Amino acid sequence: MNILIIIIIAVVAIYIFNKVTAIKTDPGVIINGVEWATCNLAGSGSFTGKPEHKGKLLGQYDHCPPGWHLPKRTDFDALLDKDKVSIEKANLNGTIGMRFVDKDTGNSMFLPAAGCKAGDQYRKGGYYWCDDAVDLGEDRLVGRWSYKFMVFDAEANPNSINVSYYTKFVQFNKLSIRAVRAK
Repeated sequence: MNILIIIIIAVVAIYIFNKVTAIKTDPGVIINGVEWATCNLAGSGSFTGKPEHKGKLLGQYDHCPPGWHLPKRTDFDALLDKDKVSIEKANLNGTIGMRFVDKDTGNSMFLPAAGCKAGDQYRKGGYYWCDDAVDLGEDRLVGRWSYKFMVFDAEANPNSINVSYYTKFVQFNKLSIRAVRAK
C-alpha cells in the first residue's frame, strides 16, 4: 500500500512540474538584433511559460499575443547568421532541440524539436512558421515558408548535429510558433 501511495505522489509531482501554464506575457530575448519570445505558443494568444515546453502545433495563421507576431524569413536569417550566432544541439530538462547564442551579447534561446503534423503524418524535428506566404501553384493551396531543423540522435550519429533550411508548408499543416516582438 505504501508503494502505491509513493507512486501516486510521484506521478502527481511529475505532472505538476511539467504542467504547461499558458501565459500572456513573455520577457523576450534579443538574438542578433531580433527580439524573440523565450517560449513557444501554448495556443492562440498565449505562451507556454517554459522554453523546453513544445507548445501546441498550430496552423499558419498568426496566433500570437498582442505585441508579438510570426517571424519573417529575415528574422530567421538573422538567427541563422553563423558569423553572429552560434548554433548547437541542446537538451533542456529532457527536451531535445537547438540553442542559439548571440556571439556579442551571450543571450541565448532554446527551440524545442516539437515536430509537426503534415496531413495525417507526424514528423520529427523542429518546424516553425514564418510569416512569408508562398504560392504553391494553381493546384495547391497557398502556404507559408517555415524554418526546419533536424536534431539527430548523437549516439547513433555523433557527427550529425543539425540541418537548417527553409521549406514550404500548406495552410492546413500544424507547426510550432516562436513569436517575435513587434517593432
